[in-house]
This record gives sequence, structure tokens and C-alpha cells, in this order.
Amino acid sequence: MKKKYRIGVLGIIVFVCLAGIFDLLTLIPFVGTLFGWVYFVIFTIYLVKTGHGFINAKTLAPQAISIVAEFIPAVQELPTIIAATIAVIAISRIEDKTGISLMPGSKIGVTAARKKINPANKNGVRGPMKRPSGPDMDAILE
Repeated sequence: MKKKYRIGVLGIIVFVCLAGIFDLLTLIPFVGTLFGWVYFVIFTIYLVKTGHGFINAKTLAPQAISIVAEFIPAVQELPTIIAATIAVIAISRIEDKTGISLMPGSKIGVTAARKKINPANKNGVRGPMKRPSGPDMDAILE
């Protein structure tokens, strides 16, 4: 059975090439501060569409580091956009291949179940909670 990846080969090629173009644009003074974050807005929209989530620490951290680095003139010349893109793609591929999330306590592509609340009746009053029953519970409650 072939493994299904959230970021396909075509997506990898397109975004690494786009990252290269935007990194070349950052060689021009002040352009990196203007266009560096534009790439990450586009990349984040793509990540949301592929099921990575909007606020995801694993993908947000490399992007935020790269955006901050684009504001520092000497560091701006380094290929931080390509590095952040490759880091996000590598994290996504590792998670997809192993099925293990790199963040403890989270599952890939699954939102945690929410607490179920008893529905209110037509007057807006919730019904009473059911008392646990059984021979052991009767002895405890007395």
C-alpha cells in the first residue's frame, strides 16, 4: 500500500522553487523585509489546505524564525526561506511516514474530542446528572 503524504512531490518542487525565488529577492536590500513574509502567507495557506492546521507549532516555528531573520540585514542574505521550507516539509514527511506526531499529546490531522454537555431543555435548564448505580456505589453513597 502506497503511503499518502499531505505534501506531494509536486507541492515540494513548487514551494522549494518559490522559496528559492523569494530568497533571491531578499538579496536586494529592503526587499526581504517586504516580501519574505508574503511567501510564508502563501505557504501557510497551502499547509492549511493540506491538513496541517493554521496555528501549528511545528510549522509555525521555522517560519517565524525565518521571518524574524529577514529583518536582520546581515542574516537576510542567508537562505532562511529555503531552510524553513525544507524543515517544514521534512517534519510533515516524518509525521506522515511514521504516523507519530513530533509534538507530544497530539495526533496528526485529528482534533481532540470535546466534552459533551447535556443539552438544555426547552426552558433552558439542564437536566439532573444521573447518579451512578450498582451495589458498590450504593455502599459508598450511604
